[in-house]
Amino acid sequence: MSQLVTGQQVTTLATLSCYPRSIGQFHHSVALRRAIVGAGMMDAIKEKLRHAFTDALDTEIQVVYVLVEIRKYLEQNAELLKKHPALNFYCCWAVHSVASGHGADRILERFDRLYPRMKSGLTAEEGAEMFRTLTLGKLKEELVDFLDALGIESSIKSSSADWLKFLKAYAAVTEDCPFVLSANSAVALRHIDNIQIETVPMPTAAPPEIVFATVWILRKGIEIIAEYHHTFTDPSVAVPTKHPR
Repeated sequence: MSQLVTGQQVTTLATLSCYPRSIGQFHHSVALRRAIVGAGMMDAIKEKLRHAFTDALDTEIQVVYVLVEIRKYLEQNAELLKKHPALNFYCCWAVHSVASGHGADRILERFDRLYPRMKSGLTAEEGAEMFRTLTLGKLKEELVDFLDALGIESSIKSSSADWLKFLKAYAAVTEDCPFVLSANSAVALRHIDNIQIETVPMPTAAPPEIVFATVWILRKGIEIIAEYHHTFTDPSVAVPTKHPR
């Protein structure tokens, strides 16, 4: 018995025959396509970063651009994301109005814990911990490690001057974005509940080795509890002191 098949039905049958024969095959096909697309996107991001880091990154636009691309790459690579939690936090901080989450919680807890000891004096270990925080030392450590993992060269790895240019631009981006506890945080703070970081205008007569300065303002509500200042200097541009003969 013959059956009439219209052109529309032929197209439909042909289309159906292209699909996998089982749900398992379908899911495998989708996963494979996603993997191929993901790998292509990561290669594209890597090349964008490689090109960007050939220059000295000293503007807010440049710094935000590379941090956004780094964050996108980390989101696609669980292993690198796990190894670079601080880098991911600093990338997120640059594109949000407030800094929250585990990274912000740790910094708030650190200042809350060390604040009562500031006047009596910190131990050497506590002082090193505070210095590392104020100078964003963890950002540089994990950024350099991330670039090494991708095989990307950059002058910020070896040049203190270029790193400070990057950091100065980063500080300008994040100075209006305070640290606050995340809504589901398990951290209990006693002395402070937010930290605002601001860049400090430099006087025209400032020594040439001073690149920029920041102040970390610790608050409980709107009340200022304490301020911590840090000056970023580049000794390589210091003018030698002239001694009288």
